[in-house]
Amino acid sequence: MVFNSLIKKYSIREVFLKPLLHLFFPYRCHACGIELFSEESILCVFCETGLEHTFNQAELPQHLVSESITLHSLCYYSKGKAAQPLLHALKYKHEREACFDWGLMLAKSLKDRSIELPEYLIPVPLHPKKEYKRGYNQSEYLARGIQAIYPSAQLRLDLIKRVKNSNSQTRKNRQNRLHDVRNVFELNSHTWGTVSHIGLVDDVITTGATLKGIIELIKSTASFTIPYELKSLQILQFLLRHSNMI
Repeated sequence: MVFNSLIKKYSIREVFLKPLLHLFFPYRCHACGIELFSEESILCVFCETGLEHTFNQAELPQHLVSESITLHSLCYYSKGKAAQPLLHALKYKHEREACFDWGLMLAKSLKDRSIELPEYLIPVPLHPKKEYKRGYNQSEYLARGIQAIYPSAQLRLDLIKRVKNSNSQTRKNRQNRLHDVRNVFELNSHTWGTVSHIGLVDDVITTGATLKGIIELIKSTASFTIPYELKSLQILQFLLRHSNMI
């Protein structure tokens, strides 16, 4: 199942020629840059050991706490640790396959705990201009990795769109981030169908401002135009800021 998904998501070149290319252009660790051994993937064994796993103890930021919302995160994000250069690689170095692999790992951790995944997987969208410049949406490829383990979950790229091309949130404080997400997203209410359990997929949570904006939009729109009763919402993401939302 996973191999078939890889064939669908990646080109023949990536699936069949990458092992050959590795002989001439060795893969390097995304965190420290050293050459990887053939049995290593994405990170060297030292940096992978340095990742701080959440061990299913991740907590939602206070402004997102709700009985209907659950958070599933794989690792903590801290500046200066292995997760920082890894996140940079996922976003800016065209590492689609690495995004997919981390989605697989997140999904496997959920499956090991017998967690039921939502009906819809909704990657947090980039603005079209930013996605065109970057070449891909890293959250989409995380979601594709998750879907490879949970094929019954539908990947939906048509439900939410980003209509405001806001600046990078990296250097902004919590108050500015919360202010900046207003009127950033729109819902395509005509394509939702009947659904009660959805999952938002993102690469990292810092303040939770982006997710808060999307969740509020969904809840405010649902009672008017979307034919469903939202009973539960999962947040599925790779990294969680260690200070838990500044």
